[in-house]
Amino acid sequence: MAIRLSRSFGSRAEIWLALQFDHDMAKAGSPA
Repeated sequence: MAIRLSRSFGSRAEIWLALQFDHDMAKAGSPA
């Protein structure tokens, strides 16, 4: 179960990091 939870959290973390990166780039004024 720990591995299953870890995988699910990893996927969410990747998506969250991607969204944060896009937000930071937009805030910096860089073209998407």
